[in-house]
Amino acid sequence: MAYRRRKLSEREDGFTLVELVVAMFVLAIVILAILTVQARALVTNADSQIRQGATAYANEAMEELRAMPWNILRKGLASNFKTAAGGDSFVAGSVLTVNGVNYALRVAPSGAGDQVLASPWKPLFDTTGSNKQVRTDPSGNGATYTVRAYTVSDPAGNTDAVGLVTVVTWQKRTNGEFENTVLTSTAYAPSGGCGDLNNAPFLASCQAQLYAMSSGGNVVITVGASATTVSGGAVVPTSTQAPLLPNASAYSLQMATAQSGARVANQQVSNVDAYATAGGVVLDDLDPNTQPEALGWLKGLDSATLRASNDLVAGAPPANPADISPAGAVTTTSLSSGSGLSMQLAARADDTRSGVADASTTTACATGITAATIPAGSPCSHTVFGNSTATTGYAILTIDGTDLQLGRVLHGAGNASADHAWSGRFSTTAGTANTGCTTVSGAGCVSAGANRTAGEINIGSVTGGWTGGKAANGIVRITGYTDSVMAQRGVNQKNTAASLTRTGTVSYWNGSTYANVALGAGTSAGYTTGTVEWESANIKVTATGRVTITPSQQASVYTDATCKNTACEVNASNGNITVAIQYLITPKSGAVDPFVISVTTQINGSSAAATFTESPNA
Repeated sequence: MAYRRRKLSEREDGFTLVELVVAMFVLAIVILAILTVQARALVTNADSQIRQGATAYANEAMEELRAMPWNILRKGLASNFKTAAGGDSFVAGSVLTVNGVNYALRVAPSGAGDQVLASPWKPLFDTTGSNKQVRTDPSGNGATYTVRAYTVSDPAGNTDAVGLVTVVTWQKRTNGEFENTVLTSTAYAPSGGCGDLNNAPFLASCQAQLYAMSSGGNVVITVGASATTVSGGAVVPTSTQAPLLPNASAYSLQMATAQSGARVANQQVSNVDAYATAGGVVLDDLDPNTQPEALGWLKGLDSATLRASNDLVAGAPPANPADISPAGAVTTTSLSSGSGLSMQLAARADDTRSGVADASTTTACATGITAATIPAGSPCSHTVFGNSTATTGYAILTIDGTDLQLGRVLHGAGNASADHAWSGRFSTTAGTANTGCTTVSGAGCVSAGANRTAGEINIGSVTGGWTGGKAANGIVRITGYTDSVMAQRGVNQKNTAASLTRTGTVSYWNGSTYANVALGAGTSAGYTTGTVEWESANIKVTATGRVTITPSQQASVYTDATCKNTACEVNASNGNITVAIQYLITPKSGAVDPFVISVTTQINGSSAAATFTESPNA
């Protein structure tokens, strides 16, 4: 019996401690390997998800490019796209290089041929000219994508085609490296409003194309500073940029007043857009690695865009959306000097002016012209910025408690300001002499225009006056300024000239008195102001400047009397008035070297354009 119990006990023995430890060690190795593989799989899956998001954003940007009017694409990127985007590592000169492939960029020239930023076409350019957008993954995984859109020369060398490139940059979770998702395509010039069977991927409707846009001008004050040197016994500025004030962190300041814009596009359906961009102030340290927005140096420039459409497909914009307005944030900005000097630089835009964007395909639109409207049933848009009695746009330098008005745009009583931009599509009901399209037949007509009045613009005045009573009302004054523009194209307006007007008076100090220049649409002139001086107990200021007035201009394309093979178009803009003043600042203590503050005030004229391409079957 004892022997049986002993045998049973031996058979019931378990694992030894050594066997248990070995088994656990083996199991741990297996589990660790599984966890490692699973972790890598999760990261790889995350990269795959992010890559899919990048591809989606690249496709979205490409589809938006391909949906743009040919006349926008063929102009190319805005002339300032690289600066507006805060730099672009893919671009060197006029060449785009992505993943080892070079593309010749297509960029609009600055000036009258540039893209109209008041009428943005994202993703090619926004209201600042930037072709860059920063997007986030909608799934909430924390991924961010930098989306860039480019127009390039057609790789095949076709002159009637534009290459399209979208680049989406994203960061991999596996190794932290950045990767680029790139899409390329080609947009071909339409033929008489119909798709070219050799190029179009689907059958396009053979209908006329009509497009018109307008942009109200605005006032931009730009302030910069530079070091000085002695040349020929005189203190002169150098090309070395300096802080706006001694020991300040900003190197440039820009104040821009509000701007209005409008647009109409028609082929099969009509889409109308209204744009309202509020005034704003931007400081910049000229460091490509920092952005004004991130430093809190961009205030205002809020924009509102409204679109209406008579397209009946699901998801199309409404026919008569409610009016909208930009936010109009307060834009007060100031800097102070160091080095024992009492100097402050302050600026504010006309941020309290109310802006309204209106777009409709069913109700009438105002134009800002007395008793002139776009009639109900004619697709139209209108943007207006009214007067303000509370705030003027200004840039002021205060020295030892005395204000030097670098530039100010007055509003309020006696200085009413109003800015209007409008567009309209006339298919059955004709317009008036003020709106154009007075005769309508066939495919009809489109027109767009802008008109504005500005309060007094005062440049270079000192509280208490300059020394010797000179320039008591400022170095330059612009009073009674108005301008207007209207462009139209259609079946009966294939080569109709645009209308342009400009009035007002430019008064400048010539050294002994004020000289007055009456403004007209064709005025073209340049004048040098007399030198003025002012000094406090600690600082002396010497100022001189230059006034440049450019004439209005318009360019028309009418090489095909039928407008079938080549679009009939017109581009028109009122000229600009540029006042450039240099203030030589000389501290008397000698602790700070003399420096120059350069101030450019530019009154930008309004502009408009219109295009008509007839159907080849008309």
